Amino acid sequence: MAAVDAAGATGAFSAAVTATTTGFTPTCHTASNHDHTVAERAYQSSGQTYATGFGQAMGLWNTFTTHTLEQTAPGYCVVADHGCPA
Repeated sequence: MAAVDAAGATGAFSAAVTATTTGFTPTCHTASNHDHTVAERAYQSSGQTYATGFGQAMGLWNTFTTHTLEQTAPGYCVVADHGCPA
């Protein structure tokens, strides 16, 4: 890929890039904040629950608060209450 300036002149091409995938398939889990914590998809601190990895606040650490989490990588979850995949 190369940049083009305002006068239309093309700059030097960038080096090629290679990438590999992890092979991890994202999964969705709907459960109470307590159950997410027990399953290590979330953690609690001072009575509040947070998604593992991303650290999104999920509210009180109890069995009455329910969320859907999408595990996008090992040890990394995001809140996906509005649909999964997030």
